[in-house]
Amino acid sequence: MTAKKDSAGAMPVAGGHGRRWAFAALLGGNIALSLGAMLVRMADTGPTASAFWRMTLALPLLLLFAWRETGGRMPPRPALLVAAAAGIFFALDLVA
Repeated sequence: MTAKKDSAGAMPVAGGHGRRWAFAALLGGNIALSLGAMLVRMADTGPTASAFWRMTLALPLLLLFAWRETGGRMPPRPALLVAAAAGIFFALDLVA
């Protein structure tokens, strides 16, 4: 992928259309993160059960993104180990 240069020629800039989608994704992610704590407080379950269901409901979409990123191939074993360790620490963070 090549970047375009602005009129001054100093700073490379990405295409405008992709940039808008990236900014919209950034805003959507920030809104979702900011509402998370409030929704956990409003849930009829405890924080651990709420964290479990939040991650379980997101799993199909995350698996689709991972499959699309790798082209249907399994990632290398070291990458799986790093991802598993990160997942364990994230789960401990959610439980705490």
